[in-house]
Amino acid sequence: DPGYGVITGASSRDEAGRQALAECRKQGNKNCKVVVRFDKCGAYASSKKNSGIGFGASEGVAKTKAMEECGTSACKIIVAECE
Repeated sequence: DPGYGVITGASSRDEAGRQALAECRKQGNKNCKVVVRFDKCGAYASSKKNSGIGFGASEGVAKTKAMEECGTSACKIIVAECE
């Protein structure tokens, strides 16, 4: 599974990105990148070849949108969080 860093409650979107990258790198990952930032709920889905992000008023909505964008049954939710 790919590593990831999730940060909630940061003081700004830029700070959230910095903290998430640091958390990802702390897990030993060298190729970390910010894939999604959100203000309410967000989710990231991935397979070996595809990925998708989703946002919404609830975690369920965000997950559904991420899976739809990912576009294949091989995708799975990697992370889902609400602010």
